[in-house]
Amino acid sequence: LSPHGTFGNVAYTQASALPVIQIAAVTGIWGVEFGVLLLPATFAAVTARGVSPVLRLVTVLVTLICVASALGYGVARLRAPAVSTIRIGLASLQRPERPSVDAPEGRALVARYVDALDRLAAAGAKIIVLPETSVASTSESIPAFADAAQRRDTLLSVGAAVSGDSAHARNAVLTFRPDLSPPATYSKHHLIPGLEDQYAPGRDYVTIDGGTRTGLAICKDLDFQDIGRAYASLNTQLLLVPAWDFDVDGWLHSRMAILRGVESGIAIARAARRGRLTLSDDRGRVVAEASAEGRDAELVGDLPVHDTHTRYAQWGDWFAWLTIAGLIVLLVLPSRHG
Repeated sequence: LSPHGTFGNVAYTQASALPVIQIAAVTGIWGVEFGVLLLPATFAAVTARGVSPVLRLVTVLVTLICVASALGYGVARLRAPAVSTIRIGLASLQRPERPSVDAPEGRALVARYVDALDRLAAAGAKIIVLPETSVASTSESIPAFADAAQRRDTLLSVGAAVSGDSAHARNAVLTFRPDLSPPATYSKHHLIPGLEDQYAPGRDYVTIDGGTRTGLAICKDLDFQDIGRAYASLNTQLLLVPAWDFDVDGWLHSRMAILRGVESGIAIARAARRGRLTLSDDRGRVVAEASAEGRDAELVGDLPVHDTHTRYAQWGDWFAWLTIAGLIVLLVLPSRHG
């Protein structure tokens, strides 16, 4: 029910514990959260007064079985080999923020980004992602970016505030292809209340044709699980995610996106202004990372891509509903015995 989705869920504290977070491929982050809270709950139960020794033993055994099963599944899942790898570049330049491409400062920023694109392409990047609303434009066509994508034979995803002819601007991803076809355009679905009221929310999911099934999303979209599951239903292998963070939340927000990838079986290439640049596979392994918290940053890395279909993507929040049902049963039982 939160307008900020799953932001703040305790499961994200485990993002670096790879065997622990693999259970999200079955249960979503709810299973990770359950595991984190299970340990203190077990301690409280076995140390409570009036609990019989047998019940204490059973409680400990059940907890050990749950934890061992989840970790065993996680270790086994991490052994799956990658189908292929793709070389991806990410870049974030700090200033100015969101200038118009028709203004002198906007043209200067675009030129700096084109220089960064040239460096990343020279390092072998075939896909390049720039941050959320890097520039503002009245059109989806930005010739300098289109020409750079064609010249360097790269797929270039740029976050842009696009006003166009509508009453509301859109917080969009413009993806320029080497063949100079019109850019593939995705509009952000989940806007920050109060800060992004000027934008109209998007409704469509956009995928890019090619050898790797690639989709588009923006920053806060990946705070919500519907985005990952929708792209999983389209058999997406890779998400390109321009983002804009607030420095202090760079690690956390990048890990939220990474957990979406584990849940739905999708690799994530995320370029955040004032945050982290991360390349992570569908197991949550961060293969390359750089900080753009208060500085410019660039990185290039080889991102493994799997062909993965997760139970969570198919079944949704079944585990969360199961725990709610279990809670109701446990609340009713004492009253019946009373």
